[in-house]
Amino acid sequence: MKRVLAELDARGLSYVVLCPTHCSARIHKDARTVASFVHKMFARGRVPRVKLQYIVIDEAYNVSTLHWTALAQLFLANESL
Repeated sequence: MKRVLAELDARGLSYVVLCPTHCSARIHKDARTVASFVHKMFARGRVPRVKLQYIVIDEAYNVSTLHWTALAQLFLANESL
C-alpha cells in the first residue's frame, strides 16, 4: 500500500485513502473512514462531483455493502474516477 501511495504522490495524482475502521485509518497519513467519506459526500442528498483521480481503499474486504453501493454511485457519476 505504501508503494502505491508513493507512486501516486510521485506522479502528482489526486487521491483519498479510505479505510473501513478508525484503527486502520490511523495507519495511513490523511486517511479517512469510508463511513465519514460517504456521509460527507452524500450529506446534501445527491451524488456529488469529486475532484479526485483515485480512491484507494485499504482492507476493502471489510467495507459494507451499503458503503460499496454509495462508492459505486460516485464512480458512475464521476468519469474521472
